[in-house]
Amino acid sequence: MDGGRAVRVHLESVHRSYRVRRAPETGGRLARLLRRVSGEVEALRGVDLQVDEGEAVGYIGLNGAGKSTTMKLVAGILTPTSGRVTVDGRDPHKDAAASPRSWGISPPSAPASGGTSP
Repeated sequence: MDGGRAVRVHLESVHRSYRVRRAPETGGRLARLLRRVSGEVEALRGVDLQVDEGEAVGYIGLNGAGKSTTMKLVAGILTPTSGRVTVDGRDPHKDAAASPRSWGISPPSAPASGGTSP
């Protein structure tokens, strides 16, 4: 409880990085085709967020700001590189009951075979 209300979602100093491979920026066409350069992209850096019971929150930002990555962490789809994510006091990645997927929320998927999407 924080200030009399239960904390439902809490992110504390959350970082999330991805390793990426891309073509080098220098060299000829063949070299760029055959060689790949590895690097790391920081999707989230030091995110702190607290959502208390009964609060409605809008999470907005520019493209590439990390909104989807944050929601995937809260849903237990991704794990943070560092920091801590809790939903109702539990880790959503380790505890399925804490995951929004157990609440009936799931990531979008492809339409069933032969079906059409809206």
